Amino acid sequence: MSLQPFLTVITRTTGMRSTLVDTLTSLAAQDDDDFEVRLVLNTGDPEARQRIERLLASFEAGFTNRVHLHVVAERHRVRPLNVGLDAAAGRYVCVLDDDDIVFGDWVTQFHRHADQHGGQVIRCRAVDQFVDALAADDGVHAVASSGFHTPYKASFDLASHLVGGQSPQGSVAFPVDELRRRGLRFDESMVVCEDLDFLLRCVAELGVVDTGTFGMVYRRWTTSYSSMHSVSPEVWEESLQQIVAHLDKGTLVLPPGSASRLYQAGVQEIEVNKLNEGERGLLRRAESAERRSASLAHQYAELERRYVELAEHVAAAETAQPRRSLRRRLSRSIRR
Repeated sequence: MSLQPFLTVITRTTGMRSTLVDTLTSLAAQDDDDFEVRLVLNTGDPEARQRIERLLASFEAGFTNRVHLHVVAERHRVRPLNVGLDAAAGRYVCVLDDDDIVFGDWVTQFHRHADQHGGQVIRCRAVDQFVDALAADDGVHAVASSGFHTPYKASFDLASHLVGGQSPQGSVAFPVDELRRRGLRFDESMVVCEDLDFLLRCVAELGVVDTGTFGMVYRRWTTSYSSMHSVSPEVWEESLQQIVAHLDKGTLVLPPGSASRLYQAGVQEIEVNKLNEGERGLLRRAESAERRSASLAHQYAELERRYVELAEHVAAAETAQPRRSLRRRLSRSIRR
């Protein structure tokens, strides 16, 4: 690794998810080791710190020497990201959640394209995998409940991002010098969507380059271990509107293909203007409902899974009931 690493990886954690070992293992297995890790522990709990330190000690020194532990005692969703950003020594920086994993050439992909397109945001592709939570003494484990899905577009599309994330945090890397020169930081007032807000503000000023290759697995919890389940759909909608308001204040640098998207949007606007006020109102409500449905989809899947388990439990109980009744009748007969 050079004196200045190519990449700084920021990972925030509360120490509750045992999935952190998967994340760190995937980083330790990179075929390009020109990176450092800024691991930000977002709790003042000394036991959590001890667990993290024991975990780091289980890796080879060649990797752990590149992992720097920071502590932000105050529980805050966004501040740990800015702490990692301020401490970053790399040319580029990327945020990787403590429950996601990256492929072995993830750093290589970013490195190659950064050398060719320095100063721009670099974006690789991601796959989704749904996971169930399994609580244990050593934390919350992720148990895969699906195969890989590819819901994200191969190339960056601004319009798609404006109505929801199309680039998980671990799929984008940012040029550190440009961030600092332009004062680009994570907005600590955001409740959710802070990563999308940061990405779109950066892309608006720096532009974006797609690698076209898959680089990471974004794991989506089917239960309550993510903000998708703990934050109401209304808050998600308000956050998206806040992002649009941020972008409205400046000038956008549009990526290739945006002219076609603007043309499509213009055509759709003409069609919408042909509608009467009642029809436009229905359309707005339908669009809002469609966006909210995404945040409810995982909750529905979990309810459906629990319903199946309950139905199986009831069926098993009903099967056992006649046997218990027969045993009671036989016991009464014997006593007589």
